[in-house]
Amino acid sequence: MSAVHPIEVLEKRLRDLLERYESELSDAAVHVTEKFSREIGRLIDQFGPEELEINLRYYPLTIFPRNLHEAFGPVSALRWQDEE
Repeated sequence: MSAVHPIEVLEKRLRDLLERYESELSDAAVHVTEKFSREIGRLIDQFGPEELEINLRYYPLTIFPRNLHEAFGPVSALRWQDEE
C-alpha cells in the first residue's frame, strides 16, 4: 500500500523533476544544434545569410513537449494504475 503525500511534497518533487528535465533537454538541444551547424553553414553558402534567416522561421520545432503531462503521458499514473 502506497503512502499518501501532502500536495506540497508532490509540488516540490514535480518542480524538481521539471528543472532537471528542462536542464537535460536543454543540453541535448545544444548537442543536436551543434551537430547540424555544418548543414546550416552549407545552406548559408548556397543561399546567403539573409535568405536563410528569413526562411528559418517558417519551420517551427514541434517535437518538444509543452508540459510534463505531454512528456510523461505514456507513463502516467493512470496507466500504472491500470497495470495493477
